Amino acid sequence: MHVLAFVRWWYGVGWMSQLSAVQLHLRKVSDYFSLSLLVRNLFQPFRQISAGSVRGGFDIQFRAWLDRLISRFVGAIVRFFMIVTGCVWWLLGVLAGGVWLLFWPLLPLLPVLGLVLSKGLSL
Repeated sequence: MHVLAFVRWWYGVGWMSQLSAVQLHLRKVSDYFSLSLLVRNLFQPFRQISAGSVRGGFDIQFRAWLDRLISRFVGAIVRFFMIVTGCVWWLLGVLAGGVWLLFWPLLPLLPVLGLVLSKGLSL
């Protein structure tokens, strides 16, 4: 009776809880890297204190425009690499989670396999 309850839990609720854990991990990775926010703000100025309008002559206006342009370029590069890094970590999580979910049904069979192998190797 207990074995049947264990098998029912392992291949039912237990497996679903493992799937939920993998999904939670993927959401945490996505939240940690803030992928959606990085994509939305890809070309925003990078850590620029003043991105507003500047008053003054042409040389001051041009320098402010150039500063904003460089800041946007640096921001795009930094955010792009963060997006790539976040996507790589997310894909690694998908792969590891997929392997874990495929391996989960086989875990209860490992002690039996160990016994069989230990008996076969001791001959």
